[in-house]
Amino acid sequence: MFSNHGHVLVCIAQDHNSRLRDISSIVGITERAVHSIIEDLELVGILQRVKLGRRNRYLIDLDQPLTHSLLKGCTVGQLVGWLTADTADTDDTADTDDTAVPDGAMAGRTS
Repeated sequence: MFSNHGHVLVCIAQDHNSRLRDISSIVGITERAVHSIIEDLELVGILQRVKLGRRNRYLIDLDQPLTHSLLKGCTVGQLVGWLTADTADTDDTADTDDTAVPDGAMAGRTS
Protein backbone atom coordinates (compact mmCIF):
# COMPACT_ATOMS: atom_id res chain seq x y z
CA MET A 1 0.00 0.00 0.00
CA PHE A 2 2.88 2.39 0.77
CA SER A 3 6.32 2.76 -0.73
CA ASN A 4 9.34 1.12 0.83
CA HIS A 5 10.30 4.59 2.10
CA GLY A 6 7.07 4.69 4.10
CA HIS A 7 7.59 1.19 5.44
CA VAL A 8 11.15 1.99 6.57
CA LEU A 9 9.92 5.19 8.24
CA VAL A 10 7.25 3.26 10.15
CA CYS A 11 9.82 0.68 11.31
CA ILE A 12 12.07 3.45 12.59
CA ALA A 13 9.14 5.24 14.26
CA GLN A 14 8.34 2.03 16.13
CA ASP A 15 11.97 1.47 17.18
CA HIS A 16 14.49 4.29 16.82
CA ASN A 17 17.31 1.84 17.51
CA SER A 18 16.41 -0.56 14.68
CA ARG A 19 19.26 -2.21 12.81
CA LEU A 20 19.33 -2.25 9.01
CA ARG A 21 19.11 -6.04 9.20
CA ASP A 22 15.93 -5.88 11.28
CA ILE A 23 14.28 -3.29 9.04
CA SER A 24 15.17 -5.20 5.88
CA SER A 25 13.67 -8.37 7.31
CA ILE A 26 10.43 -6.63 8.30
CA VAL A 27 10.02 -4.65 5.05
CA GLY A 28 11.22 -7.47 2.82
CA ILE A 29 14.02 -5.62 1.04
CA THR A 30 17.81 -5.83 1.17
CA GLU A 31 19.94 -4.12 3.80
CA ARG A 32 21.49 -2.11 0.97
CA ALA A 33 18.04 -0.87 -0.08
CA VAL A 34 17.25 0.11 3.53
CA HIS A 35 20.55 1.98 3.73
CA SER A 36 19.73 3.85 0.51
CA ILE A 37 16.23 4.75 1.78
CA ILE A 38 17.65 6.02 5.08
CA GLU A 39 20.09 8.19 3.14
CA ASP A 40 17.16 9.53 1.06
CA LEU A 41 15.19 10.34 4.22
CA GLU A 42 18.23 12.06 5.74
CA LEU A 43 18.79 14.09 2.57
CA VAL A 44 15.26 15.57 2.68
CA GLY A 45 15.49 16.27 6.42
CA ILE A 46 13.05 13.65 7.69
CA LEU A 47 15.67 11.56 9.52
CA GLN A 48 18.84 12.28 11.42
CA ARG A 49 21.29 9.50 12.23
CA VAL A 50 23.05 9.66 15.61
CA LYS A 51 25.97 7.36 16.26
CA LEU A 52 25.89 5.61 19.66
CA GLY A 53 29.03 3.52 19.87
CA ARG A 54 28.78 0.99 17.05
CA ARG A 55 25.01 1.44 16.67
CA ASN A 56 22.85 4.12 15.11
CA ARG A 57 19.79 5.79 16.58
CA TYR A 58 17.43 7.50 14.17
CA LEU A 59 15.67 10.75 15.00
CA ILE A 60 12.53 11.69 13.08
CA ASP A 61 11.64 15.33 12.42
CA LEU A 62 7.92 15.13 13.15
CA ASP A 63 7.32 18.70 11.98
CA GLN A 64 8.77 18.11 8.50
CA PRO A 65 6.04 18.83 5.91
CA LEU A 66 5.14 16.12 3.41
CA THR A 67 5.61 17.17 -0.18
CA HIS A 68 3.33 14.82 -2.10
CA SER A 69 0.24 16.60 -3.45
CA LEU A 70 -2.10 14.05 -1.82
CA LEU A 71 -0.65 14.82 1.59
CA LYS A 72 -0.15 18.57 1.22
CA GLY A 73 -0.53 20.31 4.56
CA CYS A 74 0.35 17.17 6.54
CA THR A 75 3.52 16.59 8.51
CA VAL A 76 5.69 13.52 8.95
CA GLY A 77 4.46 13.36 12.54
CA GLN A 78 0.82 13.19 11.46
CA LEU A 79 1.56 10.44 8.95
CA VAL A 80 3.59 8.43 11.44
CA GLY A 81 0.84 8.91 14.02
CA TRP A 82 -1.81 7.58 11.65
CA LEU A 83 0.30 4.60 10.64
CA THR A 84 1.39 3.61 14.13
CA ALA A 85 -1.80 4.44 16.08
CA ASP A 86 -2.97 0.81 16.30
CA THR A 87 0.42 -0.50 17.42
CA ALA A 88 0.80 2.20 20.08
CA ASP A 89 -2.46 1.11 21.70
CA THR A 90 -1.45 -2.54 21.91
CA ASP A 91 2.29 -2.31 22.60
CA ASP A 92 2.90 -1.81 26.32
CA THR A 93 6.66 -1.65 25.73
CA ALA A 94 6.50 1.39 23.43
CA ASP A 95 8.69 4.32 24.44
CA THR A 96 6.11 7.13 24.37
CA ASP A 97 8.82 9.78 24.80
CA ASP A 98 9.85 9.10 21.19
CA THR A 99 6.46 9.63 19.55
CA ALA A 100 5.53 13.25 20.20
CA VAL A 101 8.14 15.97 20.27
CA PRO A 102 6.85 19.55 19.90
CA ASP A 103 8.30 22.68 18.34
CA GLY A 104 10.50 21.26 15.59
CA ALA A 105 12.43 18.98 17.92
CA MET A 106 13.48 15.58 16.68
CA ALA A 107 11.64 12.47 17.86
CA GLY A 108 13.74 9.75 19.46
CA ARG A 109 15.85 11.96 21.69
CA THR A 110 18.89 10.31 23.17
CA SER A 111 18.67 12.06 26.56
